[in-house]
Amino acid sequence: MEFLSSAPKLELNAHSGKVDVFCADIFTPRPPLEEMLAFSSWSASAQAQMTAALERANCSVAWACLVVDEVGMLALVAFKHRLQLCDAKPAAERALAALPEQQRRVVEQALRPLDELDYNRISAWRTMQSLRPKRAKPVHVPPQQRAPMSLAAYMEQMSSSEEEDEGEPPLAIQDCAGTTLAARPAPTPWGLWAELAQQTAVVQVASAGKRPDVLTYIRCHREARRVQLIVEKLQAEYDRASFPQVVEVAKGLAEAGSIPGIDGPRSRKSEFLARCREALKIFDPQSEQRSAKDKKADEAKGKAALEARKPDWPEDGCLVCGEQKPAWITTSLSKEPELTLSRCSKCKAPYSFGRTVHGLGDLWPSAKRQRLV
Repeated sequence: MEFLSSAPKLELNAHSGKVDVFCADIFTPRPPLEEMLAFSSWSASAQAQMTAALERANCSVAWACLVVDEVGMLALVAFKHRLQLCDAKPAAERALAALPEQQRRVVEQALRPLDELDYNRISAWRTMQSLRPKRAKPVHVPPQQRAPMSLAAYMEQMSSSEEEDEGEPPLAIQDCAGTTLAARPAPTPWGLWAELAQQTAVVQVASAGKRPDVLTYIRCHREARRVQLIVEKLQAEYDRASFPQVVEVAKGLAEAGSIPGIDGPRSRKSEFLARCREALKIFDPQSEQRSAKDKKADEAKGKAALEARKPDWPEDGCLVCGEQKPAWITTSLSKEPELTLSRCSKCKAPYSFGRTVHGLGDLWPSAKRQRLV
């Protein structure tokens, strides 16, 4: 058992169908470091059993690993060739036979291809090197060249130094046990390092075989995983979100290819909206307590946001003279209601020409927009 030295590199799998990297959640949440160290002897025994299992001549597993991150314990299994899930489960179960029976059943039921949610999780892994505090190495000036220096100048000189103090040697996992901030009224940076390692650093419990240079992942193809992907995106951008905002976030994920959109022969708006509703329930359970009238209004706004399309024209370019990024000159036409007109600095054509205005008859109806767009 040791701290993970480096996070694996990840790459999107361009193939569909069979994959070569699978994973499974063993348990959550992350236990305290002292509890993990209590199983050090089991960790050594498990690694020996995993190594023996992978050394079998007919074993299709190239690498198996048990890690504990901020979420909990995760099992990663990489195969020598691409497999379907039904073929990967028995091989992974034999490679992880050192686990207790209950956890082996969890692997059998929860094993899945490494997907985009797992990519987000692994990308957030913290190693000891990433948690190590950094400070500038003091700049020593010979006595004969030393001159009076203000505090601001000294701090600027220290911050501009590109070299780093080597500081403390790398921490071993045993060095972090029993380290608490409560016992130190003024903790040192290296004490904080040990504290962060206890809470967030990834611990490699057991590993067998050679880890591939790159672990491949796929897009989320299970509906629950797609919903959770939307929830994670919402948690990163909003404290509270309405249904139209959930639809906008889901549209962004669909445009990036992370989840299915509403385009294509097998795409359905009803499925897309149902996915957004489920994500909103998980993200904000109180949204279910709103009145039926408010829910209906949000539903209509969400459908309108889903059907809204981005224009095919360039957002900043002038469609009359063809200038890609002109300087738009905006003038006020009236204050109540507030109407403005933006003209191209090169040809003086309004911004709306070619977009929402195609002739003089269309000019004033479109002037109700904020920018004549």
